[in-house]
Amino acid sequence: MPRGDEPLGPVANQFLFENERIKMWHLDLQPGESSSWHDHDLDYMTVVIEPGKLLREWEDGSTDELKNPLGHVNYTKKHGPHKVTNIGTSRYLNALTELKD
Repeated sequence: MPRGDEPLGPVANQFLFENERIKMWHLDLQPGESSSWHDHDLDYMTVVIEPGKLLREWEDGSTDELKNPLGHVNYTKKHGPHKVTNIGTSRYLNALTELKD
């Protein structure tokens, strides 16, 4: 389902740290829980701490599934609005680091 008028929130749900070069977060989702709609205006890296399966919904209504094994590291360029939902059966947790440089 497209986003509509829902406002954008933060890139993850637990803020951890910020300095002049990086900003760090945890994305911590229980089964069935979703992030807020958000976008990434900075490139970022994620490291999977507790593995799981996410459904990613894009602003235009398209979706894709992400299977995230333990320890998976991903570098992603900045991109537009989306949200993710934990469609697995256990908690999903990653560490997300936004790169300011």
